[in-house]
Amino acid sequence: ETVVPEDRVVQGDNSRLAPNANVVAINADEPLVRFKITYFKRTGETALGITWNHALAGDAYAFLRFTHTLSSFYQGLPSPYPKPTFAKHFFLPP
Repeated sequence: ETVVPEDRVVQGDNSRLAPNANVVAINADEPLVRFKITYFKRTGETALGITWNHALAGDAYAFLRFTHTLSSFYQGLPSPYPKPTFAKHFFLPP
């Protein structure tokens, strides 16, 4: 086992999971996140389209929290979620 410096993460050797050096990333030049804002003149409503790479920030739940917080911000409401602490967590072995 190895310990990653400056982190409290204990991790076994996972080199067998590393991608092959000859692999070419698909759409490597594309952005990881895109936003498109559409304003509908007739109704005065606005729609926000978002697409993001799963590797950027996580799963659908993380995306839900992001969009919910963004919506709250634009409505002048407090975020329904606690602020991130960026604290390291250490989990004891079972």
